[in-house]
Amino acid sequence: MEGLNAQLKNRDEEYATLKAELEAQWQNTEKTGERMEFLEQERADAVAEKDALKADVESLETQISSMESEWTESENKKQELESELQEVWNLKDSLEKERDQVS
Repeated sequence: MEGLNAQLKNRDEEYATLKAELEAQWQNTEKTGERMEFLEQERADAVAEKDALKADVESLETQISSMESEWTESENKKQELESELQEVWNLKDSLEKERDQVS
């Protein structure tokens, strides 16, 4: 009888150990699942932020392109006005020479 009680006690101890290990594994599984959910949300947030930044970059590139076009137009207009101004100066000089010759 004592042998049978010893076997039952050993078996109960084994069951208690297995139960404790199973509970530990279950807790670990739950923690891992929570961690995976957290990481998936972090990934989704990072992707959303990346997409927003990409849209911002595209918008800025469009603005830069527009500004470059406007700058080019301004430079062309500036050169045109400088050329007209030079013509006016040349005409003034020519008229002054004619006036001096007439005087």
